[in-house]
Amino acid sequence: MRNDDVEALANEARKALERIKSIAPDSLKRPDLGEHLSFTKAEPLLRILLELYNQIPSADLAQLSKSAITKVKDAANADYTIVEQIEKFSVEQGNPKAARDALITQLDQAYDRAFEGTKDAISYFARKSIDFGTLDRQLRSAQQANKDLMAAQLAQSEEAKNEVLRILDDVRKAAAEQGVSQQAIHFRGQADRHAELAGLWLGRTVKCAVAFGLLAVASAILLALGLAEANNATSLIQFLAAKVLLFGTMGYAVSVCASNFSAHAHNEIVNRHRQNSLATFKSLADAASSSVDRDVVLAKAADSIFTPATSGFQKGESGDIVSISSLIGSLPSQIQK
Repeated sequence: MRNDDVEALANEARKALERIKSIAPDSLKRPDLGEHLSFTKAEPLLRILLELYNQIPSADLAQLSKSAITKVKDAANADYTIVEQIEKFSVEQGNPKAARDALITQLDQAYDRAFEGTKDAISYFARKSIDFGTLDRQLRSAQQANKDLMAAQLAQSEEAKNEVLRILDDVRKAAAEQGVSQQAIHFRGQADRHAELAGLWLGRTVKCAVAFGLLAVASAILLALGLAEANNATSLIQFLAAKVLLFGTMGYAVSVCASNFSAHAHNEIVNRHRQNSLATFKSLADAASSSVDRDVVLAKAADSIFTPATSGFQKGESGDIVSISSLIGSLPSQIQK
């Protein structure tokens, strides 16, 4: 009967497969043969070969066809024969180096033969190990979870959008209810921030300037002591280039630090002026006796915000700045024309 024949063949293949799997790759190194005749190169070759055989479950060989079982058995037996020859290799035979190299070559070429003999079995067991029904259910579950997550995120986004719009509306209402003088807090925060940064860059400017001065003093001392002399034209060019590069870099660093300090100091003064102007607006507006006077005060408050101001820290500052109030005042005459 077929079952008996297949089971008998599977038992033979199972023994051959387990026998090749039981071999430890490290055992093929054979350090006892010496460095020149050892089989160190055979160890990684056997590992790759065993990875192929380990993909076949020995207990399930009877599920394969006779031809597939036979191929697995023949491949395992052939490869075990090579391994056995390596384990029994002796230096007493003629030309042992050539014999060693031939065995390593056979083991190297054994993978292709083993692959052809086991690919059907590996494909069958790999296909069998995959539960496509479960994979399909998992895929559908993942797709549904992804849809639910996207729907939840869209709902959260819509809620967040509505919340932002509500907060924005509240802010607009609060801003409309606040007096002009209450806006001074924004400029105070900017002024404080720029004051902090101006102090930071001032410190950096001083440090760079001190380093620049120390570098110049050190260079002068080295030159006076004769430690920085140039003996020829090439040395002189290299010496001068190094000095120009070094002093240029330090000078540029001082310039950048000073420029940043000036920028932040300018912004701190301008924002502090805006803060003070707006902070006193309410008192001035309350003291005004007419709406015209209050409009003048409002125009000046607008000037303090929108008109560029001078601070003494910026190059090219000009006092010829057209104020917003003068532009507003000239609009009626421009319109009549």
